[in-house]
Amino acid sequence: MKSSFSIRFYLKSQPKKDGLHPIVVSITINGQRTDFNSTQNINANEWDRLHSRVIGKTPRANSINLVLDVIKADLVEKYNYHHILRREPVNAKRLRSLYLGTDTKPSTLIANFDSFNNTQEKIVGKGVARSTHNKYTLTRRRLHSFLLSKHRKDDISLDSIDLEFIMNFERYLRDEFNMANNSVEKLMRIFRRIVMLAVFNGIITIDPFKHYRIRLERVERHYLTQDELDRIINKKFTVQRIERVKDLFLFCCYTGLSYVDAVGLNKSNLEVGFDGNKWLILRRQKTGIPVRLRLLKVPSLILEKYASEARENLLLPMGTNQRMNGYLKEIADCCRIHKQITFHTARHTFATTIALNNGMPIETLSKILGHTSIKSTLVYAKVVDQKLMDDMEKLATKIDS
Repeated sequence: MKSSFSIRFYLKSQPKKDGLHPIVVSITINGQRTDFNSTQNINANEWDRLHSRVIGKTPRANSINLVLDVIKADLVEKYNYHHILRREPVNAKRLRSLYLGTDTKPSTLIANFDSFNNTQEKIVGKGVARSTHNKYTLTRRRLHSFLLSKHRKDDISLDSIDLEFIMNFERYLRDEFNMANNSVEKLMRIFRRIVMLAVFNGIITIDPFKHYRIRLERVERHYLTQDELDRIINKKFTVQRIERVKDLFLFCCYTGLSYVDAVGLNKSNLEVGFDGNKWLILRRQKTGIPVRLRLLKVPSLILEKYASEARENLLLPMGTNQRMNGYLKEIADCCRIHKQITFHTARHTFATTIALNNGMPIETLSKILGHTSIKSTLVYAKVVDQKLMDDMEKLATKIDS
């Protein structure tokens, strides 16, 4: 669709204190108009309204007309460069900003990423999970290393990103970092989100991801059987750090908490219910869904065991996810478990072996896990849920006996 673009000059009807009228520059693009002061001032009788020029051939008239010509030429040049050459969306207000030097929108990839991440950093814990922010930080770091390695650049203009660039970055993630398909998909999804924000903000006009596709692969979710769980429970490790990781893993197996939720547990999350039992009350970091979970015997004993080791107000002495998952490999080998287990395996173990295999209804399990896929979790109230308490009582009777 052809863009309509015009520039004209007119006198401001209200004169200044010295009696001179400012010459105003008016830009109209596709029906949108904006004005700004040219900084030139004349008497009303010196102005040719028909031709938008100062009347006469005096040095002063020639000087002002030359300034107006330069303004117009500069505006046309900036419009042609950004709208036609770079194919950026340029409306009247943005052209004015480009001319006046007040257009502050970053037009490069890393600058946009930094701007977004800096904004998100301020609201971590207030609607944005730290784990989510970390993924954005990682994606930015990988893009920067890709630019340095493959393009010998610190940054690249957003309008330079095309399908080839996107595909090359995907291959770079797979080849240089040996990332699995689903890990690559997460970073590519974040990369696309940053680019789409630039499209929505009018920095670029074309979505370079339009013809790009990457799909999540179905991954088998490992969980431990009761026999495998018992092997870990009964195994005693002489190395204290491995024994600690074993216990923390078991805590998650008997609560269904993810690593990020377990690591953030503090004393305010632990309450004694009116039934006299200990309950964990929290919101899931990933979804923000409220969770109420009665503590079974195993996690209760683990909390007591490590009460003196936890830092500050925390309930558990959790280490980094990567390091603890490394120790879990040793634990699995020692217990003759031929599965790749991580802290997320504990969550699946709770859901399958602890809860469902012992008759817990799927609706109750959904509440405990803090899922959003069942409608009841979306309207979960802060009041006591009697059915949840009854189902947890039944589970405790089977597991703790």
